[in-house]
Formats: sequence, structure tokens, C-alpha cells
Amino acid sequence: MAGETIITVVGNLTADPELRFTPSGAAVASFTVASTPRNFDRNTSEWK
Repeated sequence: MAGETIITVVGNLTADPELRFTPSGAAVASFTVASTPRNFDRNTSEWK
């Protein structure tokens, strides 16, 4: 499909993903992701 949004998520799943289907048959996945917050250091221009 043209115009689809693609997202890359980096982290750890906290549980198995749940796959379900809408009444029209479209697949929908639900999941939760744990991540470690990072901060941008403006003095060094690095993420820490």
C-alpha cells in the first residue's frame, strides 16, 4: 500500500504480542515495550 507509515520500535517486549482481527478482517497487534529513557547532553552533543 502506498502511503503507509513505517515505525521501528526498539526495546524489550513485556509480554507476548496479542493478535486480533477487526470485524472487517484487518489484523491488529497489541504489545507493550519497555525502554530505558535517554537524555541528550547538549554540551557533548551525545545521547546518554
